[in-house]
Amino acid sequence: MREMAIKGCTSAGKGHGTSLFINLWYDIWQEDRIVLISETSTHAKDVMFAEVATWRRMMKHPCKGEILREGIKDPGVEKHNLVIANPQTGEGLSGRHGGHTLFVFDEASATP
Repeated sequence: MREMAIKGCTSAGKGHGTSLFINLWYDIWQEDRIVLISETSTHAKDVMFAEVATWRRMMKHPCKGEILREGIKDPGVEKHNLVIANPQTGEGLSGRHGGHTLFVFDEASATP
């Protein structure tokens, strides 16, 4: 298991750095799954995913992947995607695993 925690004050660049890392991860691995998790699905979409999508649109040569309202999907590769998943109970993360799966918890102190 590999884990990294990024903590700091407001406007320190945590979201910027994390979103650049997420975009690089997406482009490096052909079959990967990236799962964004936050306090709520709305927060994950409006904060972390918005940052990822903003930087992805500015990339000069991004790999294949269509930016959707709540994720990024490579139409040619089923297991190459970024999704927002905020399971409250049960097996909400079922099927979201593999060799290059990246889970990103934003506001992790609020995530059960």
